Amino acid sequence: MQGPSPGPHPHHRPIPHDSQVQPAATRRIESDPSPNAATYLSGSRLLRVGWILLGTAFLGVFLFALLTIFMVKFRNASPANPAEQVNAQSEDATPSTDLAPSAKDNDSDAELLPLKVGSTEDNHLARTDEVDRILGGGLQPPPAPPPLPASAPRPSIRPDNPPPLPPAPELPAPPKPADVPPSPPAKPQRLAADVAFEKRLQASEDDLRQQLLAVPELRLFSDLEIESFRAMEKKDERAVRGVPRSQIDYTFNLRLNKAMRQAALKSGLSLLSGPKCQLDPASATIVQTLSKNLRDMGFVSVPVTPVRVRFRSGKVANVAGTTNLNGSPKEKIEAFKEWCDVNKVEKFRGALATLLQMLQVEDDATRLLLVRELAKVNNAAATAALAKRGLVDLSPEVRQAAVAALQKRPAAQYVPILLQGLRYPWAPVADHAAVALLTLKPEGAVPKLVDVLDKLDPSVPVLDPKAKKGAVPELVRLNHMRNCLLCHAPSMSDKDGLVRGLVPTPGQPLPRLYYAGQTGNFVRADITFLRQDFSVNLPVMAATPWPNEQRFDFVTRVRPVKADEMPEITQKPTGQLQREAVLYALRGLTGKDGGDSTAKWRDMLGITTGKPAVRK
Repeated sequence: MQGPSPGPHPHHRPIPHDSQVQPAATRRIESDPSPNAATYLSGSRLLRVGWILLGTAFLGVFLFALLTIFMVKFRNASPANPAEQVNAQSEDATPSTDLAPSAKDNDSDAELLPLKVGSTEDNHLARTDEVDRILGGGLQPPPAPPPLPASAPRPSIRPDNPPPLPPAPELPAPPKPADVPPSPPAKPQRLAADVAFEKRLQASEDDLRQQLLAVPELRLFSDLEIESFRAMEKKDERAVRGVPRSQIDYTFNLRLNKAMRQAALKSGLSLLSGPKCQLDPASATIVQTLSKNLRDMGFVSVPVTPVRVRFRSGKVANVAGTTNLNGSPKEKIEAFKEWCDVNKVEKFRGALATLLQMLQVEDDATRLLLVRELAKVNNAAATAALAKRGLVDLSPEVRQAAVAALQKRPAAQYVPILLQGLRYPWAPVADHAAVALLTLKPEGAVPKLVDVLDKLDPSVPVLDPKAKKGAVPELVRLNHMRNCLLCHAPSMSDKDGLVRGLVPTPGQPLPRLYYAGQTGNFVRADITFLRQDFSVNLPVMAATPWPNEQRFDFVTRVRPVKADEMPEITQKPTGQLQREAVLYALRGLTGKDGGDSTAKWRDMLGITTGKPAVRK
């Protein structure tokens, strides 16, 4: 019997391949010959294509957003203003050489400069990290600082419009002895002393500048000696044997630096030494950046030097340098104010010292902005800087602004500075200290004032028990451009100092760029041996080829007194003006008059502590 044919069973379907598997709904639609099924199938395919296009669009938007965020962050990491970009480009383009002095020079200078200086690689890494942190996202402006206290107005006090003095009380006609007893002599004497003191306070900025012209100038070496020294440097025979000129210059600068420091110590100047003389690499980087920006705006140590002022908007203006007569141009003031407000320089480490060093010789408008920037920083260093500005600044307006900024600060931070000012060798500083104490009225200042009254006069010679010689404090002035190698260490190349300055030579024209250049004698401003009390621009006679106005740094020295000077100095009425300032402050704060007797003041105020000074 023959079986059925091997063909497919009517109820059996072959298993399709994976690629042929379709949803049941799709198979039914494809097998359905009706028009509605074909339309549905076409719409389904279009819907899938639409979803694919929509997903692609979302992916493109996401990638574009990531690219935009990356570009914004990269742009914020660039320098804060065009001037910084120019400085950065100029630094990258500057050729550098790694030169070292001979072993003999290193051995002779090891004791002279006992400074711990990091390697060039370490300094470079610290500098890169600090610049990235400060000049990157760190320059975003924080909230605006509060204005200066309005409780202490700053009236303009000018030579042609001095403030009126309080009217002196009209004294009655001398009464008859039988009618009224005579008034005690203390009150008329007190009023006369106060009137005389207030008359001294009317001294204008020009008056004080004239007084500073009478301060003796200290020259450790004459111009002829410096010129002879530089002539020997140029004729050094090592140059013909292939020794680099920079190394020869560095060797001579080391010798001159050592000779000037030894002469300064013999003259009674106090010099710093050791690691405390040097800034750390991070702070030196910030000082370098700030000083370059300030120089781009025309703030240099050489007066009347014309510069090109660059605004943040890209505008560039040519302005003349500062003079005592004309002051700073308006464009220069606007550029400085804009730079401070945009970059918020008060948060920069090293900003206070840099601003003080470069701006204290500018006109009063710039110094008022300096006080404004100092007032934004709320720490002890800023308080001390404000107190000193209130003592040594020549402008009454600037002093009043500085004292007003001290009103909300701890008295313990500024009272010691004001008390030291009462014993400063230059009497106007003591006058300004008395006015500041009367304005601020710090708690607990009266007993300390009595202690100051009990001390020796600041200009009386003091016997040194070890040397058995007399020594006397004295204010002197140093020409800023003649003493670079006294205040700073010499620099051999652009690798050993972040803040470098070119040393001028007396009798030779100043370089066009005072703080720039690749050849010549250089110092590094990150190492400082002598710090001045204050600086002022003063006129100089026969200054050619240098400017007629030059910067002078004022310092206090304790010089030895010669035997033939002792009778003359002891006979002078020294220290009387400083003592009058202390008495004026005591009378103003207490409303009492103890005369010139320290014991009477102590008894009147109930002060039992303190011992009278022994005068020798």
